[in-house]
Amino acid sequence: MDRVFKLPSTTFIGGKEKSLSLREILKRLEAAYCGHIGVEFMFINSLEQCNWIRQKMETPGIMEMTNDEKRLILARLTRATG
Repeated sequence: MDRVFKLPSTTFIGGKEKSLSLREILKRLEAAYCGHIGVEFMFINSLEQCNWIRQKMETPGIMEMTNDEKRLILARLTRATG
């Protein structure tokens, strides 16, 4: 589990890192794809669009928001539905 693997250019789970341990790879993939939000995008024929979605889902810390950002999103949702 602690063996280090070079990451392919087709993944974004490493962020700026070029290699990770297997343990860290699994941890990051589980965080990206086994949480509360899931995305199905492999049916899309455009590689550019798939890579954009993959980057938005796999980049470490992409879903972390400050309390102010969360409040702003709540305010926008409330305004849009009210």
